[in-house]
This record gives sequence, C-alpha cells and structure tokens, in this order.
Amino acid sequence: MGTLRGRPGDEVAWEVLAPDGHWLHEIAASEGEPRGLAIALVAEHGPDHVADLLARLGRAAPAELLVVHAGHPAAAGLARSAAVELDRCRVVVVEVPEQDHRFDPADVADPAGDRYLDVALTADGALHRRVERARTPGEGAEIPLGRGEVCLVTGGVHGISAYAAAALAERTGCSLVFLGRTRADAPEVRTAVRELSGRADVHYLACDVGDESAVHRVVARVREIGDVRGLLHGAGVNEPTLLGGVTRDSFARTLRPKVRGLRVLLDAVGADLRLVLGFGSIIGRQGLSGQAEYCVANDWMRVELERWAHHGCRTHVLEWSLWSGIGMGVRLDVVDSLRRRGVEPIGPRDGVAAMLDVLADPEAPVSVLVTSRFPTTPTLSITGGPPRWLRFAEEPRVLVPGVEAVVEAELSLGSDPYLDDHRIEGSPVLPAVVGMEAMAQAAATAGAAHERWALTDLEFRTPVVVEQNRSRRLRLAALVDGGAAEVALRDDTDDFGTDRFTGRVVAAATPPGPRDEAEVAVSADDAPTSHYGNTLFHRGRFRRVLRYDQLSAFRVRAWIRADPRARWFSDFHSGDLLLGDPGAHDAALHALLACVPHRRALPVGADRVDVWCRPDGLLRVLAEEIAHGPDDYVFDVDLVGIDGTPVARWSGLRLRAVGPLELPDGPAADLVGPWLSRRMIECGLPAVELMTAPGTRRAGTAAALAARATGDEVWHDPAGALRTERCHLSASYRGDEVLLAMAPMPVGADWTAVPAGGCADVLDGPDRRTAGELADALGGAPEAAGARVWSAREAVTKLGITAARPLRVDEVAADGLALLSAGDVRIATAAHGGVPAVTAIAVPVEG
Repeated sequence: MGTLRGRPGDEVAWEVLAPDGHWLHEIAASEGEPRGLAIALVAEHGPDHVADLLARLGRAAPAELLVVHAGHPAAAGLARSAAVELDRCRVVVVEVPEQDHRFDPADVADPAGDRYLDVALTADGALHRRVERARTPGEGAEIPLGRGEVCLVTGGVHGISAYAAAALAERTGCSLVFLGRTRADAPEVRTAVRELSGRADVHYLACDVGDESAVHRVVARVREIGDVRGLLHGAGVNEPTLLGGVTRDSFARTLRPKVRGLRVLLDAVGADLRLVLGFGSIIGRQGLSGQAEYCVANDWMRVELERWAHHGCRTHVLEWSLWSGIGMGVRLDVVDSLRRRGVEPIGPRDGVAAMLDVLADPEAPVSVLVTSRFPTTPTLSITGGPPRWLRFAEEPRVLVPGVEAVVEAELSLGSDPYLDDHRIEGSPVLPAVVGMEAMAQAAATAGAAHERWALTDLEFRTPVVVEQNRSRRLRLAALVDGGAAEVALRDDTDDFGTDRFTGRVVAAATPPGPRDEAEVAVSADDAPTSHYGNTLFHRGRFRRVLRYDQLSAFRVRAWIRADPRARWFSDFHSGDLLLGDPGAHDAALHALLACVPHRRALPVGADRVDVWCRPDGLLRVLAEEIAHGPDDYVFDVDLVGIDGTPVARWSGLRLRAVGPLELPDGPAADLVGPWLSRRMIECGLPAVELMTAPGTRRAGTAAALAARATGDEVWHDPAGALRTERCHLSASYRGDEVLLAMAPMPVGADWTAVPAGGCADVLDGPDRRTAGELADALGGAPEAAGARVWSAREAVTKLGITAARPLRVDEVAADGLALLSAGDVRIATAAHGGVPAVTAIAVPVEG
C-alpha cells in the first residue's frame, strides 16, 4: 500500500477513522504527529456518526483530509464543508464501487495540488473527476400535473417554495396544499394563503413532515381535495454553526425536514406521484463556512432523490443560489454580505423562469444547479480546462466555463503598437475590428468556441481612446447562451460604467460558393493607394488597400493585402488572433471611406459579420450600399480570395459621418464621382451613381464599365447614347478618362477640361449672363464659371432637350458646388482644381 502524498514530495502521516478491519488502517501513522485524517464512511454510519465527524474536523483542523465512501449521502457534503471552512486543509474524496474496494491513495494525488478533489473510482481502476457542466435547456417536455390534481408543497407559505409553487399552479392548473409546522389559524399563515389564493387553488394544513403518523393523517385529508400527483419539497432548517459547534441534536434538527421529511412523504404518497421537485441549495454543492450541517443535509437530499428518480417519476433537484427579496438568504439577513463576496442574487421572476425551463427540458438531468453569479471556490468545478492565453483575456476576473467570463486587459501604445497607426484627429483609437477580436476572445474564454466565427447585432457605441503615454484598461463580459455569447466591452474612463461595444458571438453561417468574376490581379508588392494620408487616415500596418477597380458612392471593387504575419502586440502578449489579420478586416471597412470622400465616416455597427477563414495574401473587397440617410451609410461587404473563395462578409455594415474632411485641392480624379453623388444627395437632388475610370471612347470603356456595374447587357442606340434595361446611362470622356452616370431616371453627364481662354466665345447671350452671375457667386474665376455653364448646357442636351432653356443659378455651396436649373431640369456643377476639369450632372425634377 502506497503512502498518500498531499503534494509531490510531501509525505503525510495519517490518523484513520474507519471501521475495524478497513484497509485504510494500513496507511495509519506508526510514529510522529499525524497531519492527515483519513475517513471511511460506510452504509452503517448514520446521522449521529456524521455529526461526530463534522465536530471532530472542526477540532482537529487537519492539513490533509481523505474521505472514502461507496455512495454515502453525507460524504461529499462533509468533505466540501471541511475544504471551505478549514483554509489550509487539502481534501480528497473518493467514491469507490464497493465498500471494501481497495486502491492506492497515492494514485489519486492531484499533481496540480488542487485543494479539493472529488473523484469516482471504477472497478477497473479508472478515475473520473466530478465536475459541473453548463447546459442549454431543451424544449418539448410537458409538466405532468393537470387541473385539479394536488401538488403537496413543503417549506412554508412565504418563501421560494411558495413563490415557485404558485407559478407552477398558474402554469398547470393544479391545486396546492401547503404543509407547515405553524398553526393554520396563525395570522401570518392566513394572510399568505389569502394572497396566494388569488393565483391558485390553495390549502394549508399544519403538519410536521418529519412525523410519520402526522403525515399519514394529513395525506388522508389531502386526498379528499384531489389526487396527489406532485411534491415540491422545499422544507429546511438552517442554523449556522462552525464545524466545531456541530452536535448530534443540531445536526438532527437540520436533517429532519430536509431528509427525514422527504422520506416520510415519499413513503406516504410516492406511488401516486408523477412529479417531484426537491429544492436544494448551492451550499450543498459548494459548501460555505459555518454551514456544514445545511450543506450535508442538502446534499443528502440530492442523493436520496437521485436514487428515487429510478421509480419512473419525473424527478428534479433544483439547487438554488441566493434569491433576492425572498428565501433563506433574506431571513438570515446575509444578502448584502454575500453580494460583497461576489454572490449575485437570483431575481424571483428569473428563478421561476429557470424552474419552468428545467420542466420543459425532456433531457434535463435530475440534479440541476440554478445560480446567478457566484465566486469560484475549490469545491465547485465547472467543466472546462484552463482558459486559452489570449491578448484580451489575460486577466480573468470571473470565469464559469460554459456560462460567463469577465476578463480585463491593459492597453497602451507600447503593448499595442497598432494604436499609433489608428489615430483619429491625432488620438489613438481602438479599431472596431480589434474590438471585435477582443469580443471573440472573451466569448471563447467563456466557452462559446467556434471553428468559424460570426458576430451579430454589433454596436460600436462610443470610441475607446488611449491617451499618449497612458494606459487604458478594457473589461469584457461574455454571457453564454447555448453556443452563442452576449458580449459587452467597457473601459475604465468611467469606471466601466458604459458599454462601448456590444454584440453577440455565434458560429458562422455556411459559406457561399466561390465568386466567379474576371479580375485583373495586382501584385503583392504594389504600393498602397495614394488616398492614404487624406481620405484614408490609416497609417502603418493598416495601409492595406492597393487599388480600386470600381469606385462610386454606392459601390466598391478594390484589392487589399492581408498579412497574417504582422505583429499587433508586444512580445509579452499572446499574438493569437481568432478572426485573423485585423489589418485586412479593417481594410474591408475603410476601403468604403472613399465612397464619402468629403466626410469623416466611422463604423458604428453591423447586423452580422461572418469570418469563414483567416485573411491571407491578396484579397478583393466587393461592397454595395443598401441604404443611406443624411449621415449614415449601410453596406454589404464581401471579402474574397483571389480565386473567389469567401473569406468574410459584413451584412448591414453601418458607417456614420462624424465630421467634414477637408479636400484642399478638391477630390482626386477617381473620387470625383463619389463626391459629386453624395453632394447631390445632400442638396436634395435624386441619387445618381457616378464613377470615373481611365479609358477612351475608342476602347468602349463606358459601356464596359456600365456592364460590369449593372451586370446587364449594355449597347449604343443609333444616336450613340448608352442603353441598358436596368437603368439610365450617360457618359462623358475627358482625354483618357471617362465619367459614367447611372440613375433610375434620365440623366445627362458632362466632364470638360477648362479651356485656357474660357468658354465665353462659345456661349450665347443668356448663357454668358448666367456665367457672369455664377462667377460673381463664386467670387471670380470667370473662365471656370463659363466652363461650368458650357458643361451644364451639354448635360441638359444629353437629356434630349434640344430647345434652349435659360440656365438659372439657384444656389452655390461653400465648397463650390453650384446648382443650376433649366425649366424642370436641375444641374449640379463643380470645378475640380486638382484634375483640372468641370463636371455637370443634369436630372429632371418633378415640380
């Protein structure tokens, strides 16, 4: 027989408390002062023996405790009580298949040195550690109680049992018969029964459920009310005392209602029952200092009901944590003190809902721990290994695998160098995509792990700003619901009082098939687009957009470069990324900023983001606007590989303009279309999709561009104008570039270089006067004003309006956009000094 070691290299001398002839005596100390206590609990050991052992533990306070049993109902409760009350005691409790089953105690020593270890030993020597497992309730089971049938209720008419029984009666229509030791004519009982009668058919009978003869007399009276089909057993006595204060009498008082009362009731009505609910306590599962008797009594009841469940009756033990407003925690006035220790009470409505969820679950186990947040202890182990080392989950504050995690991380420009590359108006700001990575890491830590990730209902409510030379602490809370997790991200600017980012982390949807589109690939060595530094504020590792193949206010076809080897955190932190390269994900977003080149737009949310694989190499961004408002722009965005393989999809991505963006030289050539489209909308004109591209009339660039944008056949009519079934088209060439206009209504577009001598000699009298008015409104530049009027006239002509209508200057905006009109036609004109050229877009407007 080996020597049990508390820790590697630490031999323990043992005192053994076991029946004569038990094999545990072989490890008893032959010399020296015993530091360990080995106990064998056998079937013959009743409540008095257990009470003596509890008191002995309090007096001896051993450094090590070994409890061996073959299913004794007090063994685990006794061991847990010692583990939580004796601070320095390491406890191992072993359930063996038969009372005389031998094993080497050294084989159950935990190399990790856990303070509490509860294992079951099978006949073949295999060890199984007892753990709790979080589960999502199922649906479909019916509560086996009918209208008029009786459910006996113990535990009083004021507490959790009464509150839950009333809800059960409301759901099923059953009658409730309360059994209690208080006289039926006591004022508090009569008041409570009267109040409960408003919710159900309620009766009260005075009865000590531990008194067998009294119970049988009462049951005879109950059967006059109806058939007894249910039992809700919530009776209990809790007289807190430390281990050393336990006596046989005090333990018997605690055990009497909880265990003896249960046995008596089952003997009296068990054959008739279809539903048994035992109300236990988390104290029975976890232990609590000063609560050894209550712990053992509750766990003893659990064991009894788990054995009773084999009778075929629907049987559950609900082990509740603290409730708010009602229950034993309120009676003992410990709610506030337990809250300070990290115990969050269950709201009564939530408690009832949880009970009904268990009853609706056809696969629910007999024993169910129902709890709000509680502090971790060695005695209550939730299944799940140690959390993965992840950057944003480095400091777990609360961790219940499969239930919730609260994690924290300290951010600074030193530990998070990407912040220096993501400055908005000079301030380092946490990128939305990095916040999403943090949310996924919190969800994974809580137990909502997925092979492919998705985030839904994303809200980026307020920015997280990290000041220069200072740190910022993030706190993420993830609450698991099935395979999903609700996640909130907060920071310490207001002591974690405000949700900055929120969303739900779920499994990704099934990816779509590959996109089959002909593309002209770019080189991985190509430089980023020239729009960085002005329209795109991103720096360093975020500069991933290489080229735009199509760009309008409402459509993007762009190339970006992913670099999964880029370093995002310092060497002191984990570099693992669940969603892959944040730079690529951010580029899929900020490529859209060119659609609103004159305003600073930032992501504020998304309906859903699916990530099917980690971005790598050259990728395409394919985006289309699905809605817009005065300051909001909503896009669907696909990120696909060079071979068309789907990488990620943003559904309902919302951008919001938060301020103007200065364009000192006007928009670059490929931004002219997006800028003018947005400005027309902002001025109340119909939406016209405009885009520019290199090309010539000879090459048919406009037709090819329109066909690609619309996905429809495009042709030229006899007059040479572009036509398609999908929309109205107009195109204008300027040198080696083309301006294409697409709209649901007729549209005329013109793009003209400004002649060196102006256009005065080709304008008729009325148009010359209009050019003069426009020049005055613009503060000079008659050549540009004349070119605008000329271009406006060309745009009107492309609408098919050949009869000359006088042009009128309606409005000139501060940025130089001018609105003209010719009858019921409105024209937007602008000069683009950086190109240089003028544009004019004409559309008919009703009224």
